[in-house]
Amino acid sequence: MIIKLGVKIVLLNRNNMLTVEDLKLCKNDLKMCCDLIAHSAAFTFEYSADGLANKLLPLTEGILVMLQYHLSDKNKNKMKELISYLLSEPILDALYKHQDMKEARKDLTYLMKNTSARLDTI
Repeated sequence: MIIKLGVKIVLLNRNNMLTVEDLKLCKNDLKMCCDLIAHSAAFTFEYSADGLANKLLPLTEGILVMLQYHLSDKNKNKMKELISYLLSEPILDALYKHQDMKEARKDLTYLMKNTSARLDTI
């Protein structure tokens, strides 16, 4: 589902079906989530699975708002399930608590900071 959602967003953008208005609807939620992920990835000592998951819930709504006219109800439900899974404690613990994920956290921080900067241009 992660790949399907990513491909859907890329295809909508490539076919000029994802408008600036679509992005503006969710810009604030997405930017806040990007900044939060970048901050949390950089400072793992502040990590709390429940706290981070609760703060990232607007991500689900932001993506749904952006894609509301482009996803079927079935795919909207799958997307909600996917984000719930990604925000589950075992997944967040795997990313934030294990030292072998240090490089992945650096990459995630870089990606989120750049995404946040790009959202500022909308």
